[in-house]
Amino acid sequence: MSLRSLALPLLVLLVAAVPVRAAEDAPAPRTSYTLEGTLSLHNSDRAYFQPGVANWGEGFARARVQHALSPALRFEVGGVVMNTMGTDYDGVGDRADGRLDRLTLTLGDLERGPSLVVGRQELKIGEGFLIGDGYYDTRAARWNIPLSFYDGVTARWNAGKGRVTAFATDYSPSFGDADLGFVPDGLIAGGEVAWTPAEGHELAVAYLARDDRSVTKDLTRTWSVRGAAARGPWSLTSEAVFESGSFDGVDMAGRGGRLGVTYTHDGPWSPTVRAEYVLLTGDDPGTPEDETYDPWHYTWNDWSNWYLGDMLGSTVGTWTDMRTALLEVKLSPREGTGLRVLAHRFDRDQGKPAPYAWEFDGVLEQSFGERWSAWIMGAWVTPLERAKLESGSDQRTTQVFASVTWRFEGRLGN
Repeated sequence: MSLRSLALPLLVLLVAAVPVRAAEDAPAPRTSYTLEGTLSLHNSDRAYFQPGVANWGEGFARARVQHALSPALRFEVGGVVMNTMGTDYDGVGDRADGRLDRLTLTLGDLERGPSLVVGRQELKIGEGFLIGDGYYDTRAARWNIPLSFYDGVTARWNAGKGRVTAFATDYSPSFGDADLGFVPDGLIAGGEVAWTPAEGHELAVAYLARDDRSVTKDLTRTWSVRGAAARGPWSLTSEAVFESGSFDGVDMAGRGGRLGVTYTHDGPWSPTVRAEYVLLTGDDPGTPEDETYDPWHYTWNDWSNWYLGDMLGSTVGTWTDMRTALLEVKLSPREGTGLRVLAHRFDRDQGKPAPYAWEFDGVLEQSFGERWSAWIMGAWVTPLERAKLESGSDQRTTQVFASVTWRFEGRLGN
């Protein structure tokens, strides 16, 4: 039985399981809204280690409205308009577009007890290492990643220190290529059980399944174990991912994992140091299985999280056959100002590490009151033996990007 055939019975069961009752102290129905706009400018030299300079701009505006039909039932709708000015390093040029990116009904309280979300929604499992961005941006303003929605149903149950999440969503055709005859046609489903005994401590187990019945028959199955611990200024995070199932008739056996430690000091400039190691396996040609780590829907949370390396992660692509070591130093010289430097070492996972590249990034972030924020980022990448072999170039790559954002939140009525 396919996941698609189970979707409607699962939805009916979940709706029946969520009690609709208002708390005695629940607020009166109200309408809230969010408006957001971002404009960014980009300069990139040798984006794929190849000759050429790309200069372009991107902008997008987002609006969302949420209305509480009752204390236990909420409706939300929103959309994005976007534009690319010039031609980016992927060849997308002078393009305007728009998309409805939110259309949901939410039943219950997302913070406690059972809840259900149906429709076009945000969905994130854990820190977004696996599930967080359900739409592959090939439209205008693609570098800013303005679209990340899923179409489906999500059920949650928060009870004290534990929570359970289950979901079934459409496998977005944006991840395919119609010109090559590959357009996903199916579902993605999964769930997670998590336990948070104290702030900064967590243990979670997740299971994910793709049920794509298109020409490629993507039936990948994945288990994930995630953990976090904190003590004083130190925090530790980790995740291990085990893939099985099949893709296009080939058995999958990819492995992914990450281990990070962060030190935060409360003194002047609030220095934070983060060290992280990420392994995404490559294929062993001596076995019938494919050991290449097959990425799911990782999302951008912060610099090098989870697009590893701003230059390599967003252009060359590092989410397969790669080992990445990262060191980040972040400083806050004054309120609203952030400075950070990131150093990355990339190696291909070829049985033994094959040197690929070094990347160094510098970021200056500044907020201006409650509504305005801006940043400027510079990146420098130098190829090593493996990157020189793959790209046919030994030239360094640089980029300078800058962005400004305006955001406003408000309410209508009481």
